[in-house]
This record gives sequence, C-alpha cells and structure tokens, in this order.
Amino acid sequence: SEIKNCKVIYPQDVVVGKNLNDTPQIKKLNEISADDMILDIGPETIKVICNIIYWIFYQSRSGSRMARANGSKSTQSNDF
Repeated sequence: SEIKNCKVIYPQDVVVGKNLNDTPQIKKLNEISADDMILDIGPETIKVICNIIYWIFYQSRSGSRMARANGSKSTQSNDF
C-alpha cells in the first residue's frame, strides 16, 4: 500500500455470533473469541467507510470542477 500511496482500511468493530442462529453481538477486533464467527462489519466501521465514500464522491465532483477551472487534470489527495 505504501508503494501505491493508498491506505488499507481494517474494521474497527464487527458483528459476531457463535453460529448463524445466535444473537449477534458487536465487538472490537481485540474482543473476538476463537469461537466467534464474524458475520458483518460493525457500526463504527460503517461510519468510516461512509466517510471514505463521501470523500471520494465529493472529491470527484468538486475536484473535477476545480481541475477544469484551473486547467489541470487532477486535484485529488488521499486525506481521509
């Protein structure tokens, strides 16, 4: 990821259960037990991903307008 100047996003929390019929619980990564089954990402991770998607959408819309106005091809950066 350093060579390509990109960030790897790891989940901050996950939804777990002992099996598919168990009541789901939200846990941080360091709280997962060996017998937990990870079922989905958790709400904090969803917020992080939503912010990244918003940033990409905003940058692509405003960045392309700014680039055309300034005569350049790209104004993107990788600050999430």
